Amino acid sequence: MVELERHAVIPDKLVEAAKRIIEQPNSRFITATCLDEGLKFRILYHFSLGGRRVSLETRVPKEEARVPSISGVVKAAAWIERETSDLFGIAFEWSEHPGELIASAGGFSERPLREPLRSETPAEQCAPIELLLSSGCVQPRTTTVDRRREQAGLPRLDVACTNPKALSEVQEICRRLGLDERVGFDWRTNKLARREK
Repeated sequence: MVELERHAVIPDKLVEAAKRIIEQPNSRFITATCLDEGLKFRILYHFSLGGRRVSLETRVPKEEARVPSISGVVKAAAWIERETSDLFGIAFEWSEHPGELIASAGGFSERPLREPLRSETPAEQCAPIELLLSSGCVQPRTTTVDRRREQAGLPRLDVACTNPKALSEVQEICRRLGLDERVGFDWRTNKLARREK
């Protein structure tokens, strides 16, 4: 039975990880595969390493589908990266762009294996989720609410959106539970990935 290993790698470390594998004795590149997961692409590079199968797995948001090419350290990867680029529309960062493989042959102009962005999150829940993950509140905090509470003699609310440490804790819990991944939340923009029409 063949031993299988899978290693998750962030895109910025992909080339370095591939280089470490390919420099090992009895190693060879097998192929790469790509899966469209709705909001992200999962790209797997498969290697044979002394009788074991080792895969490097990286995920990239579909809206910014850019991945460093490993073809600089694994020449054989260039062909499958070109094919993946043509079929899914992923931009591999080659030192020199080798050109399209399939699309240039007059086969198609669309990316046939790229599905529209899709999220399981209903549209009416997007705004509250974005507010919760970005600010720690489900409703925006306004000065009017604070002033009215003060006029009514009510204490000031100390919630996550007014306490940076509490907000950081709420966001860390969301990351650890994978809530951000499940709903497609982008921490750089503080927005959910939107569905393509």
